[in-house]
Amino acid sequence: MSKQLPPHAQVVIIGGGIVGCSVAYHLTKLGWQDVVLIERKVLTSGTTWAAAGLVGQLWASSVLTKLAKYGTELYSRLESETGQPTGFVRSGSLRVARTAARRHEYDRAVGMARAFGVEIEQISFEEASKLFPPMKTDDLVAVYYQPNDGHTSPVDTARAMAKGAQMGGASVFEGIYAHLLGWAMGMGYLENPEGISDDWILSGKYEIDVEGELIPAKVFLKAPYDPSSKRVRM
Repeated sequence: MSKQLPPHAQVVIIGGGIVGCSVAYHLTKLGWQDVVLIERKVLTSGTTWAAAGLVGQLWASSVLTKLAKYGTELYSRLESETGQPTGFVRSGSLRVARTAARRHEYDRAVGMARAFGVEIEQISFEEASKLFPPMKTDDLVAVYYQPNDGHTSPVDTARAMAKGAQMGGASVFEGIYAHLLGWAMGMGYLENPEGISDDWILSGKYEIDVEGELIPAKVFLKAPYDPSSKRVRM
């Protein structure tokens, strides 16, 4: 982790889960270096820690399918790029249909998947049983196999992206509690302490685009994180 909190930054990312680490990683890939990521406890200590880590490529829309395919490709190369193990395994996945309607839905999904370069094929019950022996097949009407799906360790994958972001010039800090003043953050905490003492650092003034309206915002950083601080869940 980075050691000294800068007095200002072009970009401040609040939250060191897999989304925050991914944002930092991809900003540095685009050439941004004045990037600061802060986490109030330790990286991945929130919902990322509890995630299952399943990595499937086929989703209900073309945009989500393209994004999922990119994620699979990214996770497969992160370890070699950063030196941080991710736990990614390309194990493949099975989709099972128990009704004719579900089979028709998957048949349509196969066409969409192939249009976007996602490998999927219908396989026999015997092939399915070899891939997953405990599976019961006598009540199924079809099975589909996606060889490039897999699973990853959310914690290790997030840390790999954080390391990649640091390799690209970003700074990552743990134990830093962010207070947003003058703007209610949709998924986070809102706190308005009375006055700003010397142990607060003004990180910057920003304008946040909220449905087309630019809202002035200030970000103050405080270390170390005080879990007893009064806060309101938004």
